Amino acid sequence: MHTTCMVKTGRLACAAMLPTKCTPEELALVSEARRLAGSGGARAIRVAAGVTLYEVAAACGVYPSTVLRWERGERRPRGRGAVHYARVLRELASPPRRVQTT
Repeated sequence: MHTTCMVKTGRLACAAMLPTKCTPEELALVSEARRLAGSGGARAIRVAAGVTLYEVAAACGVYPSTVLRWERGERRPRGRGAVHYARVLRELASPPRRVQTT
């Protein structure tokens, strides 16, 4: 079951479909995804990491055309997709982790 959580963004309140219990972390992730997508930062992170639209879309559980629209500023990330998108972007932007072998 889902409820609509209102996230105040600028002049309008935008409804984001999130699980019944919206955590502050999830709301912050939605905000981060929107900020990065709107500024062009999301595309820059994806391209710098050498990751395709298809790969990001698969990781977020959305269509590649959805990610393309987010990156072009035609649509705003919302709901579960936005939460996953922000997490993917954080991971892509973070320094690579060393894998230790024994």
